[in-house]
Amino acid sequence: MNDAWTAVRGHPVRFLASAWPWRSLAYLATTVPVGLAWLTVLAVVVAVGAATVVLIAGLLVLAGIPVLVRLAAADERRRIRLIYPGRPARQSPALRDPQRGGRASWPRRRASLPHR
Repeated sequence: MNDAWTAVRGHPVRFLASAWPWRSLAYLATTVPVGLAWLTVLAVVVAVGAATVVLIAGLLVLAGIPVLVRLAAADERRRIRLIYPGRPARQSPALRDPQRGGRASWPRRRASLPHR
């Protein structure tokens, strides 16, 4: 079966015997716990950063938020493989190779990426 919709339109017993419903169930079952975990981490980082922003250290903590967001996105790409196991996660060349063009050009290339 190529995709979940093809599997659903087929014979019900064959659908239940396939990996599609179980992979989808695993994805759904992990969505809330993973989302709450990332929300908690982000809330703690924002709270610590806001509480210590008077000190310069708070700015450094808040500057780490984009790193956390990239980690959360990478985690979600791994979770998506539960539903689409054969498809590799798409990632921009600018994100795969931040050294290409030097470190100074990486934020500019990253900002110019199309938003999806």
